[in-house]
Amino acid sequence: MNSILVVDDENSIANLIYETLGSAGYRAVCVYDGKSAADEIEKNRYDLVLLDVMLPEVDGFELIGYIRQYNIPVIFLTAVADPVSEVKGFNLGAVDFITKPFVAPVMKRRIATQLELYSYQNELEDIVEQKVEEVEKMQHMLASGFAELVESRDGVTGGHIKNTLIYYEAFVNVLQDI
Repeated sequence: MNSILVVDDENSIANLIYETLGSAGYRAVCVYDGKSAADEIEKNRYDLVLLDVMLPEVDGFELIGYIRQYNIPVIFLTAVADPVSEVKGFNLGAVDFITKPFVAPVMKRRIATQLELYSYQNELEDIVEQKVEEVEKMQHMLASGFAELVESRDGVTGGHIKNTLIYYEAFVNVLQDI
């Protein structure tokens, strides 16, 4: 079950969104300001955030930067319906922009689409990570095999190549940790 964080300062709208998401099979959590949203994101894992632009103290445009560091897709769900705000939202990292009053079936479909895309993105990232590991292993095997081949012909040069390989791998590991 996907978890969605709803950030809206209007209780009645947040409750309507909560009920709409619950009827669609999502687990929804509602908060009513930016500070509470940040606290909630630090404590729990969410698959998507529905974020109002107009919030007390910290507005949605400020909050999205914080949310994006957790790699969570953000959909703005707001009464602010001008093109400048939409462009600003997209430039800050929003994946969609839904205006209030929202149409429940349209909102649910847009959420489902973004969750599917997010899932595909995570799967692709995992595949790429696995392939990078495989290539690194092959490179190591190739370098070791080359060093052994040279060592079989000339022990001093082969030993030097093996030592160079060890230093190279240690250097690469240190760089990866930075």
